[in-house]
Amino acid sequence: MLTHDDQERVGFTQDAAIVVRDGVVASVTSSARAAELPAVERIDARGQIALPGLVNCHTHAPMVALRGIAEDLPTEEWFNDVVWPIESNLTEKDVELGARLACA
Repeated sequence: MLTHDDQERVGFTQDAAIVVRDGVVASVTSSARAAELPAVERIDARGQIALPGLVNCHTHAPMVALRGIAEDLPTEEWFNDVVWPIESNLTEKDVELGARLACA
């Protein structure tokens, strides 16, 4: 298991356990330490990989409303002269509606 601490130091261990409480990772510890903790369920995942949820926290969904605008322009010109000026004038409501449109 690859781990890192609050100092962003990276480590590796083959003897690790992930402790989950109320659906949230509470700690990453040794298998021996985890064995001492009360558990509703234990999963033996030796030989497996544990990954965090792959969640896209950076999205351009609200910009779906700009599809088709000046598509014939080179990318740099499209951003600088068209998209960014439009985006700078969007209101919170515009962004909400654009995101809803993307979801629809």
